Amino acid sequence: MEYFLGMKKILLISVLLLTGCDQINDTRLICDCVFTNDTRENNGYKATCYSERYDVNNNTLVINELKKKFVWNGVTLDEYGTSWSDDSISWKSTTDSSYKWLRFYRINLVFTETDSWQNNNDSDTKITTYACKVVDGV
Repeated sequence: MEYFLGMKKILLISVLLLTGCDQINDTRLICDCVFTNDTRENNGYKATCYSERYDVNNNTLVINELKKKFVWNGVTLDEYGTSWSDDSISWKSTTDSSYKWLRFYRINLVFTETDSWQNNNDSDTKITTYACKVVDGV
């Protein structure tokens, strides 16, 4: 009987060590801007991505569903604003006069960033669409 209990303990410890030490790897992506839609510019029509102030390409996206990790350009998005589904991951932040909505489509690896502002009776919305690709980390 002691032999059986000893083997049972060894088996249990082995299972815990094997599964407890398993690494949960992050998925790392690089996202390049494809186009923008801005109600303030080009009458809301699609426009080429361009900025003199910053690089519109090489934006980083890190996701890990098991750890509930969603990081856009080095900013960890809070778990409470993030929702996970089979097809997409989204995050939304809302204030009285604005909202920001980030959404990653898992099927086609497209990321969208929506910013909306409201001033008096006027509102502006800018949607930036990115094409992402999985990369190996360092």
